[in-house]
Amino acid sequence: REAIVAPEGKLVLAADLAQIEARITAVLAGQSDLVDAFANGEDVYCKFASQLFGREITKADERERFVGKQGILSLGFQAGASRFHSAMQSFGHNMTLQEAAKVVNTYRRTYPHIPELWGRMNDMLEWMASPLSHERGYRCKALAIKRIGPLEFTREAVKLPSRLHIYYPHLVREGRYNKEFTFMSYAQGKPMSSKIYGGMLTENVVQAMARIVMTDAELALAKHGIKAAMSVHDELVFVVPKTKVAEYALVIKSFMEKKVEWMPSLPVACEINYGKTYGDCK
Repeated sequence: REAIVAPEGKLVLAADLAQIEARITAVLAGQSDLVDAFANGEDVYCKFASQLFGREITKADERERFVGKQGILSLGFQAGASRFHSAMQSFGHNMTLQEAAKVVNTYRRTYPHIPELWGRMNDMLEWMASPLSHERGYRCKALAIKRIGPLEFTREAVKLPSRLHIYYPHLVREGRYNKEFTFMSYAQGKPMSSKIYGGMLTENVVQAMARIVMTDAELALAKHGIKAAMSVHDELVFVVPKTKVAEYALVIKSFMEKKVEWMPSLPVACEINYGKTYGDCK
């Protein structure tokens, strides 16, 4: 990050869509208490950590808040205790597998509509893999489509709010009672079988919708003459005049936080940071 340096007289400005994936997941699941917490500007990391540790957690409780943060940001896509434990270890945060399991179970109890969303997504995989969803389409197009929020599910595909599709060719269920499915993907030009399940489908569509929110803002800003230099995950990065950085920050933030037409209840928030290098924008 430090290697990316603004030209003389300019600064690097990073505009990050804060917790956008967690926010979209909460709206899609109908987890209204979490949506309201985001909308009201509450510290959801502290709020979840307080549930987890059984006492009020504030920003001063850095270790506990960090656990709450990782729970909010990483458990919305059906990650289990083992995966969460590995992630925390990679952050240098020592935690037993039993402690990781407690975080996972507390998350699922606290936000029960999110696990319900994984189940609904698994039902959509069943539908997407069913020959009936294709055959009915010839007789009645409406019967060949099922919906969750702004998403449309049909034979081996999900239609996004942008009208682009995510395709899962040759989607089949692995065994009669198995909740995992496989589809044909490609790696280095070679076909391979990949697994998918409710939580992973949730992750796919949520990340795709987060990208739509970001790129819609990027395109709108470009029409007003403010072009992004690059994007990283859910962040747009600009190079702006040093003397007008505050002015640019206000304009960019207003575009990034604009109401999303296809998900009007989504509380969008943008964090702005700037400096001489991209490394300063943390």
